[in-house]
Amino acid sequence: MMINVFIQNKQYSDQIKYVFNTIFFILGIHIVYKDNIDELSSTVNDLNIVYGSTFEILEASCDINNLILIKESGKLFGADYLKADSIPSKVFKYKYSTSAEEAADIISIYNDGYSLYINAGEDKNTITTNIDIISDVFFMLTRYEEVVNKELVEKDIHDRFPAKESLAYKNDFLHRPIVNEHIELLWSWIEGFSLGCKRQNWWGDKAFAVCLSHDVDHILKNRNLLAACRHTLAIIIRFHKFKKAYHYLKNYFQNRGDYKSDPYWTFSNILAIEKEYGHHSSFYFMSASASDPDTRYDINDIRIKELISELESYGCEVGYHGGLRSYNNKKIMEAEKKRLDVIVSNRPYGCRQHYLKFQIPLTWSYQQQSGILYDTTLYYAEQVGFRCGICFPYKPFDLIAGKVLDIWEIPLIIMEGTLQSEMYQNLSPEEGLMRIKSIIETVKSFKGVFSILWHNSSFDYNWEGWAYVFEETMNYLEKSNCISLSGREMIEYIGSK
Repeated sequence: MMINVFIQNKQYSDQIKYVFNTIFFILGIHIVYKDNIDELSSTVNDLNIVYGSTFEILEASCDINNLILIKESGKLFGADYLKADSIPSKVFKYKYSTSAEEAADIISIYNDGYSLYINAGEDKNTITTNIDIISDVFFMLTRYEEVVNKELVEKDIHDRFPAKESLAYKNDFLHRPIVNEHIELLWSWIEGFSLGCKRQNWWGDKAFAVCLSHDVDHILKNRNLLAACRHTLAIIIRFHKFKKAYHYLKNYFQNRGDYKSDPYWTFSNILAIEKEYGHHSSFYFMSASASDPDTRYDINDIRIKELISELESYGCEVGYHGGLRSYNNKKIMEAEKKRLDVIVSNRPYGCRQHYLKFQIPLTWSYQQQSGILYDTTLYYAEQVGFRCGICFPYKPFDLIAGKVLDIWEIPLIIMEGTLQSEMYQNLSPEEGLMRIKSIIETVKSFKGVFSILWHNSSFDYNWEGWAYVFEETMNYLEKSNCISLSGREMIEYIGSK
């Protein structure tokens, strides 16, 4: 059995092939591209997919057996490509059901503007639709709107593209991995032809995968007596708990000189919890120079070198946490990575940018040129969800250069700070845990990759009750039948399939 694909739009064939390649990589199915529509197979055991925009193409393909015809909207891959007019202001929703499933609510970003349809031929050998899933997937994976609307939106205080400016947030589907939804929709059509096509079973007897990660923004909270006094005063002012403040300062004096007793030195505790529930994780360290405006420690500190060695001996991945100015400065990024390379034994490794600062597609390009294996930054700090519309690693497409980049993206789905912070969602620990479990179940339903960030500094007095959330999340994941891999292990794993 063979799957043949014909693309009518030759001008943007690289972009369109990128989408097809990504979709069928995730499905684990080989496809063959045909230059002309008359090269499609008439063999009853083969499947043909046509992606075209003109009615002539639709009519010319009507006699082909086992045909999926996706009508291109022409609104993305056309005259307005990379212009603001190519971005719709709203999306359409379509109720679609099969004999096996209840009606599903399909999100359609791009379509021809008429009533949405998914029609099966009377002989059940043809499916046609004007839901342009190819444009939708490209829009989400490339973060198209963040390039096109870069100068048109109001950035947040960290100069980031905010969730509220995204089409997904405005149309209430940020909580849905619509790329995965579209892939499942396409797969339901393929499976409906009953040609014996089999998709990739990525995780064996496991239901889904998880990537745990930790940004090491700080190593010590009480770096000196002044810092300890300042934090003691904060407990009194913020929580009005004098006894707690007394014990906090007392603990500082009792453990002065023992840096491993600091509230931020939680590495042994994290490892113990993850080991108990069978998880592996990645730790991303900052290696910025002293001139960086947000440098919080020296990567050459002997304590950090020993810590990195210990983490690697436990089998953890140690990776790069890009400094505040590295995301759009290739020279700074390369210098920081070179500094880390001297210390880290196991390479290559992945990274996450500090404060989730990211410029599409420039940061990806600089990361690739710096020799970084993967990025796991793509997430909106203020909103849990699927910024890229997907819960599976993929290779990004550089919209400016017009090519696929040789780096992976493992989209981040949850950061604990989003849930807890008063600036963001300000949830209680109980509410936060419920939200985490809900997202886990969403990822599990798509057999995807659940990526979560938990800082080593998120266990002190400001985080009362959240230590339980971390451990219960580890427990819930283990009971949910997942495979747990560090970021590097994840990329090695899917690359070997």
